[in-house]
Amino acid sequence: MPIDRLLSRGMVTERQHDAAARYRVDYDKSGFERSVVSNYDGATGAGSGSPNYTGMMAANNAQMDARARLHDARQQLPVRLRPAFEGLVCHDDELREVGESAGRTGTMAARMAAEYIRICADILADYYRI
Repeated sequence: MPIDRLLSRGMVTERQHDAAARYRVDYDKSGFERSVVSNYDGATGAGSGSPNYTGMMAANNAQMDARARLHDARQQLPVRLRPAFEGLVCHDDELREVGESAGRTGTMAARMAAEYIRICADILADYYRI
């Protein structure tokens, strides 16, 4: 996970890492990463034509709670920084990729993305009271 590498390089503090990891755990538990699968009646192959989107509704109370925690924590993050933070923490994007998506190139892309991560992680650490 890129946030682990940032910790080992000294680019984030232990507190920032813990906040990002907690956010990631709720993201993983929420089940949003599961793929959408359509189920049709297998008898004829055509079925009723109405797909069943598995995974869109919370499967259990733990998943519902994780989604609520994730939603509440996500609301704390600045709207413009959310995609960068979630890209790195939840989707394992690299710093350079995150910075380039924000319009920077080269070393500046990675530095800017790392700063975004630190800002968001500090906000979440305060929110989580870490």
